[in-house]
Amino acid sequence: MKALHDEGILRSLAWVIMPDLVHWLFGLNDVFTLAQTTQRFKARSAHGVNCYLKRSGTVWQKAYYDYALR
Repeated sequence: MKALHDEGILRSLAWVIMPDLVHWLFGLNDVFTLAQTTQRFKARSAHGVNCYLKRSGTVWQKAYYDYALR
């Protein structure tokens, strides 16, 4: 999450990380779409989790839920 923020892909506003769920409020910049941003987050975090646990395999469900706030 911090890497995406630091790279200027998005602007993190608030987040809550739970054992099986992430709530993340962020503003997208004009770098990537929501789908591309979500894919980058899920890929990077899954790689980190799998390296830490010394395993491989799926970490995240295929889908995600989003709500647009204006």
